[in-house]
Amino acid sequence: MKLSQRMINGFCSSINPADGQQDMISKIDDLEIHTTFRKCTDLVYPDSVVLSAAATTWFPSAPLSIFNFLIDEKCRPQWDVITDIGWVREAGRIGFHSGNCISLLEAFSTGQNKLILQESWTDPSGALVVYCPVPLPAIKAVMSGEDPSILSLSPSGFVISGAMSGGALVTVLLQMSENSATPGSMSLESANLLNTCVGITIDKLKAALS
Repeated sequence: MKLSQRMINGFCSSINPADGQQDMISKIDDLEIHTTFRKCTDLVYPDSVVLSAAATTWFPSAPLSIFNFLIDEKCRPQWDVITDIGWVREAGRIGFHSGNCISLLEAFSTGQNKLILQESWTDPSGALVVYCPVPLPAIKAVMSGEDPSILSLSPSGFVISGAMSGGALVTVLLQMSENSATPGSMSLESANLLNTCVGITIDKLKAALS
């Protein structure tokens, strides 16, 4: 739960970074993507830089329908382009409600398995789905009682809210980090790659929900 709280805090600070530098606003078709470079505050990699790319767009689907689709592990391969997975199962959960919970997901892909820490939350005001890949040795150490600050996190996720005209407004935030980098040295190639992933994630999500 402490690790998940760190993940949520990191996600929310990246949505509106107080110490970030807004370096780029780009467009893919009609989608405006905001890219931010900021110095990492993580104790594990203090010299790294976090690259965040976020975009908000309208969906015709109801907010709860989008939320339920995102938290359904069977549907995850239809939209998750960052973790590159074949299929997913829930390995564990804290919380009785299927929507408001912390989950540890086991993702299977060609040649390797991955763990994904995810927290989801919904109420009448909106919803959050935040997730982050985590290494198996690190998550075992945390579950054995070690300090969760030993694990570096670059969380991604979704913010979902109702729209005045119906449907939903969905903000997608994806993140990546580069070690031994400075905000000025982060490559344009990395930014373009993450921007492309944001666009593809939104396209995949819209296609699946239609």
